This record gives sequence, C-alpha cells and structure tokens, in this order.
Amino acid sequence: MAMITKARWLAGDPSTDKDEWYRELQQHEDAFDRLDPASLLPENEQLLRSLPVKSWRQVRLSNLAFLREHLPPLRWAVQLPATYGLVLVCISQEVADTVRGKLVSQGVYPARLWPQPEGSREPDTDLANRILVIHTDHRYTRTQIAGVVQLLKIV
Repeated sequence: MAMITKARWLAGDPSTDKDEWYRELQQHEDAFDRLDPASLLPENEQLLRSLPVKSWRQVRLSNLAFLREHLPPLRWAVQLPATYGLVLVCISQEVADTVRGKLVSQGVYPARLWPQPEGSREPDTDLANRILVIHTDHRYTRTQIAGVVQLLKIV
C-alpha cells in the first residue's frame, strides 16, 4: 500500500500526504525484521518475466551516471561504487539524519537499506546508520534527478 500511495504522490495526486506515506513505509520496513522469506507464486514468476527490465536497467544506469557526473565531491559524505543507486556514507549518524531530514522535507526519500537487527555489533550499526541510498531507477525523470543534485549541493 505504501508504494501505491507513493506512486500517486509522485504522479501529483493532491489527495496524497507524503508524511503519511513515509510513516506507512517505515512501518512496512520495520515489519521485514519479523517476516519469514516466502517463494513466489507461479503467476508472479510469469509476471516478473514479462517486465521490461533491460530498459529499466538502462534508465537506472543513465540516471546514476548523470547524478555522479553533476554532483561535486561532498564534504559530509563519500560515494561508494554501486549500480543500484547513489550510495553515500556520511561522516556521522547525525549528519546522515540531518541530510535525510532535509531531503525528506523536499520530497526525496533516501533509502536505509541495511538496518541492523537488535544486538548487532556497534561498528556494523554505526555504518548502517550512516549510509543513505538515493534510488535512480526508471521511476525518476532526468529533471527529478537534476533536482536531487541541486538538493545535495546545498545540504
């Protein structure tokens, strides 16, 4: 449901509330720690095979290349090499939280892909809390990616 709400918000639906969507997304992400993995239904496997993943991949890589090309070195983070999005390792959790908050306030939602389970080693938790990922996939236009560049320059 959270992704449907996000899609409506990205499409400009005025009845959607980005803060509500973000809270809903956080609740769903928290639930991943409690769920067991499941296999796909045959119908879902067939659907996945029909998706235009090659063109989606090309758009993602093109958006990522544009972002890297136009983003100057950041004094508050280091870019890691990745093909799924822009991975930024911030100098501290406080910086990551501040940057995340400023981006969210402007409608950009950096992912936190590696939250650590309770009881993890402190260095692992520290690193996970400092990583921000900006997705660059086919959902985003070049104009939106250029907007992200501008936001990251002024954070």
